[in-house]
Amino acid sequence: MVNFSVFRRLSPIGLDIGPRSLRAVQLSGDRSSIVHAVEMEIDTSQDSSADAISSIANTVRVALRDGGFQGGSVVLSLGHPDLLLQNIRISDTPDAPLANGVLEEIASRANISPENVEIRWIDAGVVQQGETQRREVLLLACRKAAVTERIQLAEKAGIRLLALDAEPAAVTRAVLRQYRRQTDQSQTMLFLRIGQRNTLVFITRGDHPLFAKYLPFGGDDLDQALVRQFQIPLESALVLRHGYGERRRDQRDPEVVRTVQECLHPLWNSWLEEIARCARYYQVTFRGQPIERIIISGSEATVELQERLEKFFDLPVEILDPFRAIRCPQEIDMSPQWDLAIGLALYTNPGSAVA
Repeated sequence: MVNFSVFRRLSPIGLDIGPRSLRAVQLSGDRSSIVHAVEMEIDTSQDSSADAISSIANTVRVALRDGGFQGGSVVLSLGHPDLLLQNIRISDTPDAPLANGVLEEIASRANISPENVEIRWIDAGVVQQGETQRREVLLLACRKAAVTERIQLAEKAGIRLLALDAEPAAVTRAVLRQYRRQTDQSQTMLFLRIGQRNTLVFITRGDHPLFAKYLPFGGDDLDQALVRQFQIPLESALVLRHGYGERRRDQRDPEVVRTVQECLHPLWNSWLEEIARCARYYQVTFRGQPIERIIISGSEATVELQERLEKFFDLPVEILDPFRAIRCPQEIDMSPQWDLAIGLALYTNPGSAVA
């Protein structure tokens, strides 16, 4: 049983388990400040799934103990590749339940097996398709095996699993915490969360989601491109790319900059074209509601990427500061990578005393 009385003082623990590291955050009861936060590397050398779960569970146990976290109630995320995001369009039939149309559409798709997934959906609204009106629906389908794995992880780590939260929901929660003005709530925003292995594309108007998709592109693709181009170990590629990106521009070696840019330029261009396809789908579907702002987060959210996007889309682009509306200790590396952990910590259970 979960003891909700602790939420009067502290939030649940938002636990973001990535491919190489985990981040855990716990907020004050009013969600205005960070009380506990920790970042820890994960052992990725395990071969079997069972060994990997045990290894991650041990890391979680150590991180929460050493970080001084309280309550033990944790919110975990579900993301790519366990979570499928897809916009679908169904008949807008007033006298038929929306669920019927969604399930019929799912049954007709070869890439979804209803017996193997947990399915949720969000009604994005009525749209025009030719002479008829259809209903746009954002589909979320999660592998049942992934849910079981998260439950096993929680049991092995000795934590109470309060909720499994979809990554787009948690990230949006973190973003909207920063953008709370009336003008922000009426804007259509494109979120891009660029991680090590994928990019989450998410379009919302205020807190109403309209489009979501995962793209199979992340920092690992950039690192591997350098490995292939220069025949160097992965560790050297990481140093080369991150060292080149993190230095001040007046301290960069021009020849290194040119070489790295030439190698990565085709990949970035391909990625931008994929983002543009997502934006075009949205703009054709939801006419009269143009994208007004782009917000980027994740491990690859850099000033260089910000400039690329601004030039390509001719729109204002901001790097998310997930700490802008939340006080935090100075020792925390305040990077956009904390967005998911903070969004998970902002989760509110319907039975909680804290809104």
